[in-house]
Formats: sequence, structure tokens, C-alpha cells
Amino acid sequence: MQWPLTVRGYADGAVVRTAEGRARRGGLIGSGLRDGSPAPVIAEIVERLESRPDAHRLMESNTHTGRIVVRIPH
Repeated sequence: MQWPLTVRGYADGAVVRTAEGRARRGGLIGSGLRDGSPAPVIAEIVERLESRPDAHRLMESNTHTGRIVVRIPH
């Protein structure tokens, strides 16, 4: 790869060390899946296909948090 790459992760090792922690995490994830609350974070919605260069500039700037969505009309 020729470009700078930033990878951000989440480690929950401290939470899953105990059975109680694993049960709490499982309950939280399960309840979110049941009620549909986990939703992607949307940083920007690009409405026109012609605006793809703007979406690429935003992605390359690495200043956004979340997904960049390009809506393509059907």
C-alpha cells in the first residue's frame, strides 16, 4: 500500500475476562440486535453520482467519523 492507512479498533479484553462480563456484553449486543438499535454512523451522504470526487476527498482527508454513502438513483 502506498498511502497512509489508519486503522482504529476496539478491544474489550477487560470486559470479557470474566463470565459476568461476557454475559453483560452478550446481553447488551443481543438486546440491540432485537430492537434494531445498532445503526451505522453516517458521516456524509453524497446525493449525486457526479459528487463522488467530493466523497473521495473526504475519505482521503481522514477527518470523518462513520460511513460515506453515495446514493445512486435507480
